[in-house]
Amino acid sequence: MHAPIIHPARSARRPSPARVAARWGHGIGLALIAAFACAIHLSTPAPAQAQLISSEPPKAVQGLDITDRRGDTIPLDLQFTDSDGKPVSLSAHFNRGRPVVIQLMYFRCPILCPKVRQETVESFTQLNFAIGKDYDAIFVSFDERDTPLDAAKQKTGALYDYQSPERPLNDTIRAGFEFLTGPAATSRRLADALGFHYRYLPESGEFAHGSCIFVLSADGTVSSFLPGVEFDPTHLRLALIAAGEGKTGSLIDRIMLWCYHYDPRAGTFTLQAVKIMKVGGLLTMTLLGGLIGSLIFAERRRKTRAASSIAAQSIPRSPAPSAVPAIGHAR
Repeated sequence: MHAPIIHPARSARRPSPARVAARWGHGIGLALIAAFACAIHLSTPAPAQAQLISSEPPKAVQGLDITDRRGDTIPLDLQFTDSDGKPVSLSAHFNRGRPVVIQLMYFRCPILCPKVRQETVESFTQLNFAIGKDYDAIFVSFDERDTPLDAAKQKTGALYDYQSPERPLNDTIRAGFEFLTGPAATSRRLADALGFHYRYLPESGEFAHGSCIFVLSADGTVSSFLPGVEFDPTHLRLALIAAGEGKTGSLIDRIMLWCYHYDPRAGTFTLQAVKIMKVGGLLTMTLLGGLIGSLIFAERRRKTRAASSIAAQSIPRSPAPSAVPAIGHAR
């Protein structure tokens, strides 16, 4: 008999020391710090405070930076097992005309992965894009010891965090969320294609790894990646718009994306001053042109009315007919 799936408490969303610590930084450095803490906790005795302060990360997490694979296509023929225990090809979640978010983790991770999954779903809840309609989200375990039951527990927790009175669960949302397990070699192929690195720690039986979400286009091409523990909803929205290739988001969203530049070194979108100046200049010229045009139109209309009034006054009036006396009949 399977163990019952317990819904996480709502109080898990309240600020905690882990959330406060996570807010100290963003990007790849933050992910490596978290991985560093995970490796230290799992593989070695608790070190002295002085040992935690180092100019470089320990060997356990060295080389775990994200590799830029933008423009590469992941192998969609990879075979995994879904949360229902059914075999599924990665291609089943692509070619649906919408972008896909992929996050690599392992479901038994004691520290980093639960936090990252919670923060990822929290970012999803702040988007006005809908899972299963505008994009899909796939969480893949790279630990072959994880089972479909572990995946089912993770999916239940993610759905619980995602739902709200304004966003009730339905079959579309459930189909848009997927948690996959599979052989170690299969997960490694996917990780290599995405540029994600992790390392098994035999001393503890756990993994050292970073944290990142990857945003791919509908055909499986890596569009962008957002490293870190917390993910800015604005950056995630821009990443989905970019991966959607004009099909995701409104015209205003695409105009906004034009004003931003993706920086792979930081894994963030930044405003481009030159483009902002161009947009500002275009708007200024448009407004000035409209103002000048309206003034010219008003002046011409005033002159036309004045000319019409003068012309009307210069037309000679015909004299009024004189009164004709009535002629009576003589008797």
